[in-house]
Parts: sequence; C-alpha cells; structure tokens
Amino acid sequence: MKKLNHAAAFAAFALVACQQQAPTNVVNATNSATAAKLPTRIPDHFQGRWGLNKADCTSTRGDAKGLLTISDARLTFYEARGTLDKVIGATDTSFAARYSFSGEGQTWMRTERFSLVKAELHRTTDAEPGQEPPVNLTYARCPG
Repeated sequence: MKKLNHAAAFAAFALVACQQQAPTNVVNATNSATAAKLPTRIPDHFQGRWGLNKADCTSTRGDAKGLLTISDARLTFYEARGTLDKVIGATDTSFAARYSFSGEGQTWMRTERFSLVKAELHRTTDAEPGQEPPVNLTYARCPG
C-alpha cells in the first residue's frame, strides 16, 4: 500500500511541476539555448549617469564619489572602471553581468546586478574572496 501512496504522490508532484511555467520575460545563462537570447550589451534603459545623491550629478570639480556612469559595455565609478565580460541574466527591469574592473593600480572581476524600480537603480554585488564587502546601493538618474 505504501508503494502506491508514494507513486501517487510522485505523480501528483510531477503533474504540478509540469504545469508551473517560468516567467517568459526572464532570460539567464543556465543553458546554451537561453544564453543565445541574452543581450550582448547593457540595455539602453540602464545607461546614463546615476548618483547616490544630487551632488554626485552636479559636481564640476570631479569629486562626485557616488557617481556611476553606465554605457553600453562599461561601468565608470569615481576610481574604478568595469568592462562588460559576460552577461548572466536579463529581464525588462533587471540586468546581471560579470565585469573586469581596474582602478587604483589593481584589477579584479566582479558580478554586478542592477534592477530598475520606478526612477531608481538598485545595484547589488556578492561578497567575493579578497574583495570589498558586498554592495547594496540605490541610485537616482542624473538630470540631463
């Protein structure tokens, strides 16, 4: 009797699992079929100048330490530059990629994740051995 109950439970679980569908706008690099659908550059709506505060957007002295400038393949911070190495995932409102960074005489690799929520850009990173602690910051788009 127990074998029948286990078999029935497994069949019910398999049926439910097959009926659940992943969101259609999510693309990640879990297999080669989806990797081909990933963007090859940073999407336009993430590009631009983003500041941690208003002064980061208006400084003319080059001291905007919270300014992040995003182009199609590059992240530019106050003392570091990141070049797009590999896109990991993308949706309409999020983008994740691996970047090769350089700054202050050093080089390193880091995964950066961005998400757009209303008029804000949320940036997060993971802790990686031998690097700075994880980041969880919110930026506002600079005017102009």
